[in-house]
Amino acid sequence: MARTIAQDLFYSPIITFSQYSSVNAYTSSYLTQFSGLSKPFPDNVNLLTLKQLSPTSVLIRVEHIFQKNEDTLLDCGNVLGCSAPVKLNLSEYFNTFNIISAKELTLAGNDLINNSDIDITGIVLNPMEIRTFQLQVQSVNNVPGQNI
Repeated sequence: MARTIAQDLFYSPIITFSQYSSVNAYTSSYLTQFSGLSKPFPDNVNLLTLKQLSPTSVLIRVEHIFQKNEDTLLDCGNVLGCSAPVKLNLSEYFNTFNIISAKELTLAGNDLINNSDIDITGIVLNPMEIRTFQLQVQSVNNVPGQNI
């Protein structure tokens, strides 16, 4: 539980201020809500990096934030608790782009682990594991002011 609280504190929203004459004027000038995710990642998974490399390429890193046998009580959608390995289907999480293909990279993101495409519907993260992927994507044009 301490890890999930630490994540909430470390990644808390950044509060900003702006001058405006009315709420309607502000909301018509600024995007006031946005989520690039169609659903949240499981509680034991953190999206560590989401970086657009080009109009059709995105680098992502996902991490399993629990150690093996650290937690067997919290409900992370798994009967073994949050310390269990988790299986992800990356195509279910992003709503600003569709994933065309994916390659796994080293942690630094500078070298391919395997030159062939990987199956994004069955990504397994083991406890404390970080995996890096380069995604070839197609933009979904429903987000104002966003490339991807």
